[in-house]
Amino acid sequence: MLYYIIADRRQKVNKKRKEDFSMNIKESKTMFVTINEAAALTGLARSYIRQGCKDGTIPCIRVGGSENATYKIHYEQFCQQLYKMAAKIS
Repeated sequence: MLYYIIADRRQKVNKKRKEDFSMNIKESKTMFVTINEAAALTGLARSYIRQGCKDGTIPCIRVGGSENATYKIHYEQFCQQLYKMAAKIS
């Protein structure tokens, strides 16, 4: 029983985080998001998104030096890519 209560709370928190991120993006007109933000918005695993950035399948830019480089994902293009993938599956 306790497991279900904890799982329900996690779902509510994750849903709230997604809503907060999406509101921030819509309000600020941000074109690029971090891997963590993209994961929160799409529900995909951070490792999946990071690997897509590394192999070039996710539209992004690399920011920073070789040791501390981070990826910024072009959110609109990434969403369009996800919609196309979903349409192929359906």
